[in-house]
Amino acid sequence: MAFVMGLDAPVTTARRKTMSRILNVSQKVGLKANGAINVGDDVRAVQALLAIAAGTFDAVTGFWSVLANLVSYFGPRQCDFSGAEATMGTVDFKFGTLIRTGPRLANGGKWDADLVDWKINPTSNAYLTIFIRIFFAKIDPAGQTGRYGDADDTAANPSKKPIQKWKPGEFERYVRNLTSSAQRFWDGQFWLKTPKTYNGLNTDGHPPYRCNIYCKFDLKAAPRARDAHYTIAVVRAQDGVDFRSHSVLFSQNDIKSEQMIPHSTVKFWTHFHEVGHLIGLGHVGTGGRTNVHNDNSATAYGVTAREMQDVMGRGHSRHNWHATPWQQAAEAFTGVRAADWGVFQQHIAPQQALVR
Repeated sequence: MAFVMGLDAPVTTARRKTMSRILNVSQKVGLKANGAINVGDDVRAVQALLAIAAGTFDAVTGFWSVLANLVSYFGPRQCDFSGAEATMGTVDFKFGTLIRTGPRLANGGKWDADLVDWKINPTSNAYLTIFIRIFFAKIDPAGQTGRYGDADDTAANPSKKPIQKWKPGEFERYVRNLTSSAQRFWDGQFWLKTPKTYNGLNTDGHPPYRCNIYCKFDLKAAPRARDAHYTIAVVRAQDGVDFRSHSVLFSQNDIKSEQMIPHSTVKFWTHFHEVGHLIGLGHVGTGGRTNVHNDNSATAYGVTAREMQDVMGRGHSRHNWHATPWQQAAEAFTGVRAADWGVFQQHIAPQQALVR
């Protein structure tokens, strides 16, 4: 059987370099140098390839995340690599892997994505998963206590707040709680309706069905900074201290709810908001001007009640515009404009396609 990499899919510079690296070493591990990874009955070939590619892909890239999760899609019987009885056949990564990176994305919008259509059928949609890996840098003072600059800290107006050492196990629990709850908040919340003009997600057979896209999110902690899309410093503020965070500086208080809207009981969770920035979202804005980037003014967090209740404002509500990163990924994979992918916050089933 073979894993066929989608060489005709959207290719970034980083992805092109990685593909070249894989193809250049493929013969060394007994694989074909044509983009096909022939597993056959030797799982060691795959292990060797993964080890060689680790210098570029490491634990980050979505392609390898998909490879590692084949069992969840096809079941253990079809993914038995240990012998020649494997029956999965050929998996075609026709859409490839999208890798978004670069200095301008240092504070948000840097991620990998995979569009998976292996199991589309008249009742099942394709999956578009955005992968983000974060290295959480544990900040401890030199002594038991100390001071650390929060989001308001500048040379002209210093804002050094009291912090303390993390207690044993406290930091690890914090990271687990943050990543699991933020993933639950953003994962599987949106569906993209495939335009009638695009047939790349149609099922085989007659009549064909046009499948839509289910928007998935995979957020995990990385063991090292070089394995991560982002590095976030995390301090243990002293109890009762108001430590203001930003997208790459957190405190232990960020996974706690608070009320940010005057005269309202609507709750706000900092880490849901900040992970939204990492996905690539700006602030809610006001007056129809949404997804506002590089603006921390009061109005950027909303003026009307609906705006302020937005998770990218001062609340926790999700709205259709939050699917923008998945729409952008869909455009990169398919060539269909991001705006042409309709957004729904409820399941939309594949529909019979009228193909001439």
